[in-house]
Amino acid sequence: MEINLNNYFEMLDLLFNAMPFVFWKDRAGVYLGGNINQAKEFGFETSEDFIGKTIYDILKDQKTALTIDINDSNIMEEGRAIIIEETINTLNGEKTYLSQKHPIKDSKGNVIGLLGFSMDVSELKKFEQIAKLQQEKFRTIVKQVMHDITSPITSINIIVSKLSNNVPESDRVTLRHAAMRIAGISQRLLGRYNEDSLEAENGNMLVSLALLQIINEKREEHRNSDVLFEVDIDEDANFIFIKHNQGIFKRMLSNLVNNAVDALKISDSGKVAIHVGVHASNAVITVQDNGLGMPLHIIEKFNEGIAVTEGKKEGHGVGLTQIRDAILSGNGTFKVHASMDGTRITIRFPIIATPNWLAKEINLSPNDTVIILDDDESIHGSWDRRFESITKKAPTLKIKHFYEGNDVILYINSLSPEQKKDIFLLTDLELLEQGINGLEVISQTNMSRAVLVTSYSLNEDKQLEVTKGSIKILPKEFVSNIKIKLDKNNGSKKVDMVWVEDQKWYVDDMVSRYYSHLKVDKYYDPISFMDDVSQYPLDTKIILDTYYEESDGSKQYDMTGYDIAHELYNMGFTRLIILTGEDPDGRAPVYLTVARKIDDHALRNLDKI
Repeated sequence: MEINLNNYFEMLDLLFNAMPFVFWKDRAGVYLGGNINQAKEFGFETSEDFIGKTIYDILKDQKTALTIDINDSNIMEEGRAIIIEETINTLNGEKTYLSQKHPIKDSKGNVIGLLGFSMDVSELKKFEQIAKLQQEKFRTIVKQVMHDITSPITSINIIVSKLSNNVPESDRVTLRHAAMRIAGISQRLLGRYNEDSLEAENGNMLVSLALLQIINEKREEHRNSDVLFEVDIDEDANFIFIKHNQGIFKRMLSNLVNNAVDALKISDSGKVAIHVGVHASNAVITVQDNGLGMPLHIIEKFNEGIAVTEGKKEGHGVGLTQIRDAILSGNGTFKVHASMDGTRITIRFPIIATPNWLAKEINLSPNDTVIILDDDESIHGSWDRRFESITKKAPTLKIKHFYEGNDVILYINSLSPEQKKDIFLLTDLELLEQGINGLEVISQTNMSRAVLVTSYSLNEDKQLEVTKGSIKILPKEFVSNIKIKLDKNNGSKKVDMVWVEDQKWYVDDMVSRYYSHLKVDKYYDPISFMDDVSQYPLDTKIILDTYYEESDGSKQYDMTGYDIAHELYNMGFTRLIILTGEDPDGRAPVYLTVARKIDDHALRNLDKI
């Protein structure tokens, strides 16, 4: 059947003008044609009316015209097509267009112009913006719910840990599982509407907090299964930090746990055990299941970074590439052990210095008054139970509870400067409907001994704010884990230097020879020194050795001088020296001064360093 050319062109013209917006221009940016819809959008009656004009002639907004001209020129210069979103002020107001633009080439491949197709997506953008605002409002509500839930969960956990044997174990287990369930629901809800940025750079990340959030979410996700999740965090691993992107790290943990669950035998009550510990300055995370065991060919692909495509049929087939990439992006290492009894994946990340904003412990004196400020009744009960054993040891230690920030301000500011020295403030960040927050309470009372107790501990703005104010943050999730130290001479013992050296004859000789005119406290083992360290002011000069042996010389202490210096730095000590017989070879951090035992000038002038 032959086609009538006249009808053909009429049909082509009809289709052409039925399209949203079409135009083409030459290399100089001069429009050569377009359809009727494009002409009317430009404000013309016919498509011939804008031929011969440039975008500068058409748009009043010359800044937008310049942007479009640059984009189009780049497309023709580079000879490649793009899809781009453009916002333009038109006669009908501001509009957003989704445009697809292609370079036009002649028979020799030379670019001679540009062809563009556009669609008005302004209404769609409005709906997107409304949806975004609604999601943001919902996210705010979810965060508030999590804030409100954290305190009662903390209380339940502390109560469960203190229940006597008179309470049936089944009741204790029920309570504990209820707390886990509530935490899981809130964490999973937040996870849906608060996607962590996977593009952000690595930052300081509190391992235990990220882990607990993911495990709570997984418990809720698998609540209808028989899977048992066990979490064991060593005491010295509660507050360790690594350098990682929090979103990527959490996704890695999520994938690890998902793969472990997938591998469990359906007929058995499977178990996924997660352990976090510390070894040789590394955070060690172990995820172990009692499932089918990862096949050797999967392990080989995992080790080599080859994408695994087997799926979930045998377990361990989903997310392994992301897990490996996430480990390597945090300068980590991994090891996989698989057997008929299950799979164990061990991951190591280098530990970094604990940020100054984190409260790892609370140091008090027996005559202190601890002020607890929180608008939630349950957190007051949590603190009472936490301080129960402490007040038995020190009956003179007083605990005062406040629910209103302004009441705390009035009380503290009514005290004399000497009385204020005996005040230690534990305050929530958010004080609902009070017109004031915990940071402002600290600021208005000029409290130097204060800790911000909040479920928003990972907020970088708050971290920066407390660092500037020389105060610290305690994640509300760790109220039951925080160490509370009671010292009769907290920060009051003033000496010229403290020397920690396991060779008694050596330090006695050095002090007698060069520093007999100074007041020097000497310790011959690191344990006794760390037990007493809180009695010294933070500007005390402390001299450390590299390694320490027990008095009988049988073995070395686990902690080195570098480990002690790291701990002291986190406590706030500022004058730290390591006196070493070996070349530090760049091992010493910036907060630690190095002096060599072979340097006689340094030995004579330790008091002047």
